[in-house]
Amino acid sequence: GDIPPNPTDILKTERLTKLLELAREHYDYVILDTAPVSLVPDTLLLSHHADLCAYVVRANYLDKRLLKYPEMLIKQDRFKNIAFIVNSVTPTKGYGYGYGYGYGYGYGQEVAQPWYKRILNIF
Repeated sequence: GDIPPNPTDILKTERLTKLLELAREHYDYVILDTAPVSLVPDTLLLSHHADLCAYVVRANYLDKRLLKYPEMLIKQDRFKNIAFIVNSVTPTKGYGYGYGYGYGYGYGQEVAQPWYKRILNIF
């Protein structure tokens, strides 16, 4: 069909609300994957339909100053329930058990990598 002049208007319609209600009747989980919350308003427009909003961040990649934005949204009650998911966490970055004295439960131990990761230096 034709592309609407303002696609975000579709997210405000009663038809979308009815579609999500119908989906809840037939499925145990309905997952809405949206763009990053700071780029487009889609996520905020759909958040009132959600039982849980999952905020996914990548370890050692996201600028930590960007976490002030979801903090602001939480304080303004824009999300009913929010969970933070941190992906790409690797144990080779110094995480682990122990007290940091050089001994303990694997603190700082290198994890054996497959040969192709050692050659290509992929972490």
